[in-house]
Amino acid sequence: MEPLILTACTDGYRTVALALAADAVGHGLDILIKPYADLGSRPDNCRQKAIVINEVLTALMAGSQRRPILWIDADGNLLRRPTADHLSTLADTADFAACPSRAGLGRRFCTGTLWVNATEAAAQFTVHWANLCQNGDGTDEAQLHIAVEAMGKEVRFAELPVSWGWLPRDGPPTKETVILHRLSSQKRRPVGNPPR
Repeated sequence: MEPLILTACTDGYRTVALALAADAVGHGLDILIKPYADLGSRPDNCRQKAIVINEVLTALMAGSQRRPILWIDADGNLLRRPTADHLSTLADTADFAACPSRAGLGRRFCTGTLWVNATEAAAQFTVHWANLCQNGDGTDEAQLHIAVEAMGKEVRFAELPVSWGWLPRDGPPTKETVILHRLSSQKRRPVGNPPR
């Protein structure tokens, strides 16, 4: 089943979120952009991610279109459509998936790209993560780590390929790069077309 591409942003990132929407539509994928309140800092704003994912997943599971979510931070470029094989494997084997962190980033996960399946286990996990983010401080990645440690045995957790969460520090995008995160402090779009 095709995922719903989901992102959220403050008013200051609306332009980059609309560019991500154009990427998604260009690849034939549905996208939903939700607003974030500007809470004054990047960590505070980013912790809203878990709350938005939880709200949207709850609505999708209650409706007739039960489908997974592919979260992409608003600063992302969707360079190519995820393959049907990857999507099918995730749907069959994972409740929740994130890209692994790279050495030197000081965290276990990169949360710029997340897979959230439309399963009861994923729903329970996102409730827990959203509660941690709403009631805690630090980053959404730190709260995700706490949630995985607390519920890791109850949730089928998987790692997304690095190509689904490519960062500028990884070097230029490759022909396998699916999602490129430009990071909010950098320019949004690379010049020219992605590599083929």
